[in-house]
Amino acid sequence: MEDALFWAAAQDGIYCAKSGYQFLQEKVSRSSPSSSSAPTLSEAQWCLFWKSPAFPRCKQLAWRVWVGAVPVRHSLRRRGLDIDPCCAICGVEEETLDHLFLRCEVVRATWFGTELGVRIDDGVSFHAFMGQVLQTRDKEVVAAVQTVLCAIWEARNKVVFEGYEFRWRNVVSRFQSLVCPFDPGAGTTRDAGDRRAHTTRWRRPPRGRVKMNIDAATNQSKIAGFGCVARDYNGDILAAASLFPTVVLSATLGEALSLRWAMVLATQLGFRRVQFETDSLLLHRAWKKRRGSSILFTVIAYCFNLMHLFDYVDLSFVRREGNSAADFMARNASSLSNVVWVEEGPPGLTAILNSDVLASVPS
Repeated sequence: MEDALFWAAAQDGIYCAKSGYQFLQEKVSRSSPSSSSAPTLSEAQWCLFWKSPAFPRCKQLAWRVWVGAVPVRHSLRRRGLDIDPCCAICGVEEETLDHLFLRCEVVRATWFGTELGVRIDDGVSFHAFMGQVLQTRDKEVVAAVQTVLCAIWEARNKVVFEGYEFRWRNVVSRFQSLVCPFDPGAGTTRDAGDRRAHTTRWRRPPRGRVKMNIDAATNQSKIAGFGCVARDYNGDILAAASLFPTVVLSATLGEALSLRWAMVLATQLGFRRVQFETDSLLLHRAWKKRRGSSILFTVIAYCFNLMHLFDYVDLSFVRREGNSAADFMARNASSLSNVVWVEEGPPGLTAILNSDVLASVPS
C-alpha cells in the first residue's frame, strides 16, 4: 500500500486546529514544573482515566500508584520504618512502585498472562507505561490495566499479611473476575455468543472451515517471530509454519503483521474458508472496528484487501491458554528455519495439539 501521513495527536489521524492547540497545551504543561513527582496529564487523559468502566477501587488504586501514595516497602523505609526493603514477592530487589507493579519477574508473567498479553520491557517506569496506555484512547484497555494493578496489589498484601504465595495464575484469575462486568472481548451486550467468543480453550471450527491460530513473539529489541497452525473440524493438523525475523515497532503491530502473513500463507495453501484466531485483544478490537488512521489500521486495511481471495474469512479472539500451538511456533520461530509443514508439525507441537483436541467441544 502507498505511504500515508497520520496526525498522531488525533484519534482519527486527521489534523484539525483543535487537536493542534491541545497538542501545544500538553507540550507546555509537560515542560512546566510540577509540585508532584508524577508527570502532568492533560484534561483529556484524566477524563479517560476516571471514566473507564473499571471498578472505583481499581481506578483509585491506579491513581494512588500514579501519585506515589501506595505504601510499598521502599516508601515506608524512607519514612523511617525499620523494615526489610526487599520485594515481598520475589525477595530479590527493592520493592519500589516500578518494581512491584511492572518489573518483578512474577508480575511480568501476570501481565503477559492476561488478555492484554503485555510484555514489560526492562527499565520501564510506571508513568511511562501508563502514559502509553492512555495514548491508546481505549476505555476498556485503560480499565483492564487499572484492574490488573488492583489484582497485583491485593495478591501482594495477601503475601505480606496472610502468608499466601504469589502465583501469577491466581492473580490473572482474580483479574478476570473483576473485569467480567466490562469484558473487553464481549463489549456491552455480553450475550451468549460473545461469551463463547471469549473462550479460554481452543475450539474446533465448523465443518468445512479451517481454523488458523496465529501469534507473534516480540523480544525487547523489537524483533518478532511469527507462528501459525491450521486445523480442521476434527482437530487434525493441516499446516504449521513460522517466520523469523521481522522488525516491528510494537508487539500489537507484530500481531497484525502475523495476521497479514498468515492470510497470504493460507491462500498459498489453498484454504478458501478460514477462521483466523488470535490472543491479541487489541488486534481483535481493531479488526472489529475495521477503520481508523494509524499504522495498525494500515496493516488491517491490507488484510481486508486480501479478503476477496477467500470464500469466508474472519478473525476471532481466544485467551492465551487456547492459543498455545501458535504461541509455540512463534516462540521457537528462530530455530524452525522458516519451514512450512503440511499435515504435520515440528517436534514438540504434537502434545499441544492433542491437549487442544481433548479439551475441545465440537461447535
